[in-house]
Amino acid sequence: MTISHIGIVGAGTMGNGIAHVCALSGYDVILTDVKQEILDKAMTVIAKNMERQVKKEIIDKDQKGLVFVGRCHDFTHYQFPKHVNFGRDIMGSLLHREFEDRVFQVWPSSGIFPIVEKVMEIKGHEPLGFDLYASPFANILTPSSWYDAPDVPLSRVARGYVYLGPRANLHSNTAIKGFVTDSMFEKHKDFYQTCFGRPFKNAAEVDRYLQEHRWPSP
Repeated sequence: MTISHIGIVGAGTMGNGIAHVCALSGYDVILTDVKQEILDKAMTVIAKNMERQVKKEIIDKDQKGLVFVGRCHDFTHYQFPKHVNFGRDIMGSLLHREFEDRVFQVWPSSGIFPIVEKVMEIKGHEPLGFDLYASPFANILTPSSWYDAPDVPLSRVARGYVYLGPRANLHSNTAIKGFVTDSMFEKHKDFYQTCFGRPFKNAAEVDRYLQEHRWPSP
């Protein structure tokens, strides 16, 4: 039997530490606790631990690195509107605050920008990375259902862009059923509405939407 998902009950000092180590080892981790404030504190602790790891292993050694993290950890210079912020520091913003433009977000291709896909098709779908600030794609707009409203230029969100190949060749994410809890919904319902471009009545409705629409198979 292959283990790919790990559930951890209790987000205190031991729980968030175990969750962090398991995630670094490549497992999908579900961390739960009876109190939302303990979960929130755990996410802050994990973000700060991730920041320290990047600083120790890359920045302090004067190395260059590309760090793969989840969407909720990668924002650097982007300033969230007050109504959709995460309510806590995240790894990318912590690093950018200390090291400024030595640390920047790189947007991985996901097929949501048709003009980028068209240009890459002309170039034979060759994988490549480039500086958004100096590219003709700097001012293309993020989707209206994304983290901001109204649409914002892509270069306001990320500094770099990596094209990995056609959307149909990319691996889709998997939404974990039951991930959105009632307490999460109450705290972040405005964020869900802004992010997905529609209102939701409860956690079950958000969860169902994630299963059906958020990351469809190519």
